[in-house]
Amino acid sequence: MQRAAAKLLLLITAAVVGSLSVFTHALQLQRPHETAAGNGTTSCRPHERDALLAFKHGITKDPYGLLTSWRSGKDCCQWSGITCSRHGHVVKLDLNRTLGDPPLVGQISLSLLSLEHLEYLDLSGNFLQGLPHLFGSLTKLEYLNLSNSSFFGSMPPQLGNLSNLRYLDLIRMQTLILTLKHIRLVGCSLPSANQSIPRMNLTALEDLDLSQNYFGHSVASCWFWNITSIKSLSLVSTYLGGRFPDALGEMVLLQHIEFGKNGNAATMAVDLKNLCELETLSIDGSLSSSNITELLEKLPRCSASNFFFLSSADNNMTGVLPNVIDQLTGLNVIYLPNNSISGVMPPEDTGVNLAVNGERIGHK
Repeated sequence: MQRAAAKLLLLITAAVVGSLSVFTHALQLQRPHETAAGNGTTSCRPHERDALLAFKHGITKDPYGLLTSWRSGKDCCQWSGITCSRHGHVVKLDLNRTLGDPPLVGQISLSLLSLEHLEYLDLSGNFLQGLPHLFGSLTKLEYLNLSNSSFFGSMPPQLGNLSNLRYLDLIRMQTLILTLKHIRLVGCSLPSANQSIPRMNLTALEDLDLSQNYFGHSVASCWFWNITSIKSLSLVSTYLGGRFPDALGEMVLLQHIEFGKNGNAATMAVDLKNLCELETLSIDGSLSSSNITELLEKLPRCSASNFFFLSSADNNMTGVLPNVIDQLTGLNVIYLPNNSISGVMPPEDTGVNLAVNGERIGHK
């Protein structure tokens, strides 16, 4: 992982018109290293000073005179809210307004694109119009805080370009158009998934991938089980354990569940019969124990079932392969190696590809 930074992909799709209070989980992993401010020995780069002056020009109200020190001909490394590197590059822009402070009002300037060395950007608590794609172009950003702000526009999907980002805070950000459909936080060193997330509106979320983050707590305590809009849920190598909650059986739009490589610490006793959209279920190396008959009986039985793929290898499964396989009319692949399962295998004319205890049997 580059500079030990979390790789973050937030694909945000504009779809809802109206004022929404939307919270995207603040990834409070670690604040980036703050470079010392200019001490007069190194002046800021002229084109970066001009970029900041262009930003100031777009500010129509500055009640506390926060930008008073921003003047042409002066070293921008000495300006309020600015921190520079020893090479004179602007690496930090901190214009946050705390609760009760009057905000800056104005228009975001595309001139900020010239701050290509910027690592830290905090515009929280301000009223700034427009949310251009520039944020996704500031690829060295490690810290981005837009909380308690009033941006009008759509959140750019280019935020996914910020591979160095380690802290993202969009709490109570007011937007005109903002619907979050995809959250992919793979290998981000997230500490847990059981923390309460206040004021969260994720009613349009379709794709959630938290794989390769070591959580190590109960799977039932995760925050996302009440989001019934999810279609794809991936929790590979998260080491969540315990019993899956009944709420899983109520996520009726689910199409794909990936829960592999989780240390054989979970149990799946929840009934999945109502998940008529479910297509694939992969739970390799995750269950502490299970009975093959009980598992198959809990799978979707809808008349127009789309379920075609089941993989449950290395799960200490026991029992006799039941005839219920014949009732899973769409099932095409069953992968069950390294378990203790016996029974009569389905005939080849069923079209089922079956692998049990290391032996591959049956094919179309």
